[in-house]
Amino acid sequence: ISLYKDGPAGMAFNPGTALNEEWQNYLFHTSAPNGQQWGFQVEQNGASFKMVNDMQISNGVPIVGINLGPDGALYGVDWGGGYPLNQKGAVWKWDVAKKHPLREETAAKLKSDFSKSSVDHLVKDLGHADQRVRLKAQFELVKRKCRTELEEAALSSNRIGIIHAIWGIGQLNRRSVISPSDFIFTLFTNKDPEV
Repeated sequence: ISLYKDGPAGMAFNPGTALNEEWQNYLFHTSAPNGQQWGFQVEQNGASFKMVNDMQISNGVPIVGINLGPDGALYGVDWGGGYPLNQKGAVWKWDVAKKHPLREETAAKLKSDFSKSSVDHLVKDLGHADQRVRLKAQFELVKRKCRTELEEAALSSNRIGIIHAIWGIGQLNRRSVISPSDFIFTLFTNKDPEV
């Protein structure tokens, strides 16, 4: 927690394959009153985090909301010309020339119907480079009540896939139609503190 920029009006995190590899693990933030947009990363600092690589990425437009689209570009919406409001906002797009190599694949997966994906593909996607794909796979596995597959994925070597599998198991454990499992206790011996 720290003071940062004036009028924070929007924030988004690169989910993994947006923009390009140089913008990985960046948070994007709008400072609406002064029309500035910023990017920064955080790194672990004991039990907390500290901001690093803080940089201004754009200036001049009072953006009030910001997010990354399925195509991997960064989008923002302005508030229509300042005060008084003129009811004529616009959508702005920021992108990079050199794109992340998985952007097209990610966009295709985000558009696809995961209800038609095989369980094996869904389990594989728990470890995908993009968080949006991982969450989509996790929720589909939970929808199908694939406890065994989630438990097997939780024993794999892919850290991020393990975490999504644990979240999926937690979702199943909270459902009244599925009786909770003691499986999660077997993960307490994992040497990775995140797990």
